[in-house]
Amino acid sequence: MMTVLLFFSCKSTLPKRMDSFVNSVEQSYKSYTQEDWDIAKEKFQKLKEEYKDNKDNFSEDQKKQINSAITKFNVIMAKSGFDDVIEAIEDICSKGVDKLEEAYQYVKNLTISDSTSIE
Repeated sequence: MMTVLLFFSCKSTLPKRMDSFVNSVEQSYKSYTQEDWDIAKEKFQKLKEEYKDNKDNFSEDQKKQINSAITKFNVIMAKSGFDDVIEAIEDICSKGVDKLEEAYQYVKNLTISDSTSIE
C-alpha cells in the first residue's frame, strides 16, 4: 500500500518538479560554472529516468508538460553553449584582426590535420 501511495505521489508531482527545476535553471544558467552544469545535468537525467520508467502511467497532459520541460532544458543548454561561442567570438574580435587571422589559421589547421588518415 505504501508503494502505491508513493508512486501516485511521485506521478502527480513529477511534471511540477520538472517544471520547477527547469525554471530554476533558466533563471540562473548564465552564472553556472561547469560544476553547476554537471549537477544540473545529473538531476535532470534522474528526472528523465523517472519519467521513462513510469511513462505509461502519465496522462497525455502530464506527458506534454514533461516533454515541454525536457525541450526547454535542452534549449537552455544549447543557448548557454551558444552564449559561450558568442562571447569567444566577441573576445577574439576585440583583440583585432591579427588575433582573428590567428584563430582562423588554427581552426584551418585542425581541419586539415583531422582529415588526414593514419596508416
